[in-house]
Amino acid sequence: MNGLPRAVKREVQERLWRRADKLDWPSLTVIERAKQYALWVSDPEIGAVLAAYMDARRVHPYIKDTLMKPYARARVSDIGRPLEALRIPANLTIVDRYERPHGVLISDRGVVCWGLADDWKLILMAAHERAFARGTSIAGVVLLPPLSRFITLGARGVVEDAARKLGIGAVAWHDPHDQLSVMGAATASV
Repeated sequence: MNGLPRAVKREVQERLWRRADKLDWPSLTVIERAKQYALWVSDPEIGAVLAAYMDARRVHPYIKDTLMKPYARARVSDIGRPLEALRIPANLTIVDRYERPHGVLISDRGVVCWGLADDWKLILMAAHERAFARGTSIAGVVLLPPLSRFITLGARGVVEDAARKLGIGAVAWHDPHDQLSVMGAATASV
């Protein structure tokens, strides 16, 4: 891959990420993603560009492992969606930042944590531990797609009950396609 100029890599990756955003990549199934990779390999603006710098058999793994693997991490680490989901202004003072799971301590609001919905136990406990250690409140947690295990109010109930017991101010299920209404005083669906 040494022959691929950085500028070309960056341009192709940006193009891929824009397309992945439009496709709502996190919500695609494994089969849908596999089909999309095949389309990208044959795309003149993606696969053909890469094939000019590497063996054509390496294009698919390169797209998947090098260009798209960082996509999920970058999208999950972005603070914008969690603050928007909890209706917290983005211009507040952030006192501390956390990783694994992602989170922030906001000066006058408390702790906010977020991550993939499948990791809800880790996210709720991290929020509790961080707030406890700092002697502050928990402004909320945001659970990101895929939400396939949590598409009904009943499936979300166990998560929301645990959040209430831990004193978490709000649980936002962040899915742009989610049509569930606000569920209780401690939860929001955005």
